[in-house]
Amino acid sequence: MKRKEFVQEIERRIGRRKFVWCGILGGNARPLTAIAQFAEAFSIIAPGEVPGAVCLERLTGERVDTVGFKLQPKESPAHGEFYRRLYASLSEPAVVVTHEASQFFSSLYFLRHEFVQHLGLFYERQVTFDHKPWVESELRKSGVRVLPWRYVSTYDDRALRSALEDAVRDGPVVVRANRSGGGDGLTLVRQPEDVPPAWQDRADGFMAVARFLEPSVPLNINACVFPDGAISLHAPSLQLIGIAGSALGPFGYCGNDFTRVRELDGGVLQAFEEMTVLAGRWLASMGYLGAFGVDALLHEGTLYLTEVNPRFQGSSLLSSHLDAALDRPDVFLAHVGAFLGAAAPDPWSLAALAREQPPAAQIVARNTRSEPIVRKGDAEGLPAGVDCWLLPDRGVVVHPRALLGRAVVRGAVTEDGWQLHRDVAAWFAELPAMLFEVVEPAGNTESSRE
Repeated sequence: MKRKEFVQEIERRIGRRKFVWCGILGGNARPLTAIAQFAEAFSIIAPGEVPGAVCLERLTGERVDTVGFKLQPKESPAHGEFYRRLYASLSEPAVVVTHEASQFFSSLYFLRHEFVQHLGLFYERQVTFDHKPWVESELRKSGVRVLPWRYVSTYDDRALRSALEDAVRDGPVVVRANRSGGGDGLTLVRQPEDVPPAWQDRADGFMAVARFLEPSVPLNINACVFPDGAISLHAPSLQLIGIAGSALGPFGYCGNDFTRVRELDGGVLQAFEEMTVLAGRWLASMGYLGAFGVDALLHEGTLYLTEVNPRFQGSSLLSSHLDAALDRPDVFLAHVGAFLGAAAPDPWSLAALAREQPPAAQIVARNTRSEPIVRKGDAEGLPAGVDCWLLPDRGVVVHPRALLGRAVVRGAVTEDGWQLHRDVAAWFAELPAMLFEVVEPAGNTESSRE
């Protein structure tokens, strides 16, 4: 089934209801605007060029770090206004897609469930798939090669230190919380003191420890589970991790290279496809439905699963453009179709996707400074073939650690996912200064403009 036919089937199943997006990034709704019933996109940041955008960022004039962010309608007038607009929007027949399940949306949805169909899992159901030790243990039983994590208690400080001392004798290790995402909750440990006590408190009684595999190549893929257990695959890539000027930690997510992935050995691509399908089938057996992603690590010719992401991913937006270029339903449309009971699109092998998808890459830019900054203009002097996506409006204050935007490139940007090509690293380092400036102290703004 071609993309247009799949969209028409979605439209037929939606009928006279309107279509609403609700998520962290408003720009992620862009692929869904192909649906005729698309009406509104509610988001925390990055409204993008999406019709019907209602974005908290525009109500507050601020772009926040969304890690751990929570809406507080009773404490903030802007948050309250955002809540009222979303509540009013769902007072008529609608279908809603969310970036991921949340307690906030679940509480609002049940107030409007007689009008609204949520095309996603209930929060308390989806959050179980965020518990990585459980997911990995179950996938290992299904034949998936998972990183050999060792679990260590955090209740006994002496035992924890002894375990870490033993672990680091053979080299650095990675310590991970049981729930993490985008590199948050991971830390590189060369000696036991590298694990801050406050970080240990985040764990629910135990942490995971594994040897740091180097050299390695991080991989990512988007996929979708359908009601009959079919798995659609979308846009494999090399994942960018720990890039200077982007990462907020040694394992921070920094983007994707959809070009370089075509150079991987065919056996690696086949193994990655089999790993993803096995993970998807297990998710289906556990009642999961819709979009998901898989992260993997290629080390010395062996592929290890590192994470299953039970949601849309940072790679999903650009991957949707690559699927559109191939006249395929993308992962957003596939997710909608899965929850509406449509059949999965025609399958493509991972090797075919890697070979046929247009050359592209993206690098996530964040405010790595300790003070807020504000957009001052457009990027000038960037190389040909580089675009900037998800930028804030002029005048919006960008908080430390918050997203600045994404640099989208029509070609490869890395060899191994851990470093950018030298020429790419040079212009990317200059990008924040091209677009942003430090926020002036209160009281000095008008005089400086004069």
